[in-house]
Amino acid sequence: PSKGERNFHLFYHMLSGASKEEQKLLKLLPLCNDYSYTSGDTKTAPGIDDAAEWAAVHERLELLGHDKKAREALFRVVSAVLAIGNITFKEAANPAGAEGAHDVAGEDALKLAAELLEVVPNSLRAKLTTRVLGTKGSTYTLPLTNEQCVETRD
Repeated sequence: PSKGERNFHLFYHMLSGASKEEQKLLKLLPLCNDYSYTSGDTKTAPGIDDAAEWAAVHERLELLGHDKKAREALFRVVSAVLAIGNITFKEAANPAGAEGAHDVAGEDALKLAAELLEVVPNSLRAKLTTRVLGTKGSTYTLPLTNEQCVETRD
């Protein structure tokens, strides 16, 4: 986020208001500074009680007919977005002749995001570090540069 601004308010609502049970289920790290997307200089917003807003989010989703299981699935995706924001990239060790190819730098954030999304970590890695192009009868997988990986992630 820009200086003096917060990212999506829902991130802060969840990090401030999630119960111990939700923190465990959503595999939340304890502080806003633990996440790239919420580590800016502004953690609070004037007139906003993030914990109360988290409770209100639950109430509104329930009013819309979303049961506990559906809400948990939605919140797992939000938690996964926070985890994805912590994924960084490095130059690929074996770029197979592809200049500037990059790979995921650390496994922790990748594994956490994949677990929350219930996908295989290497599938998520591929989506973040490669692009698939198809032509008549052929498919090509092209590696992404660091800038392209970051753009894909964000």
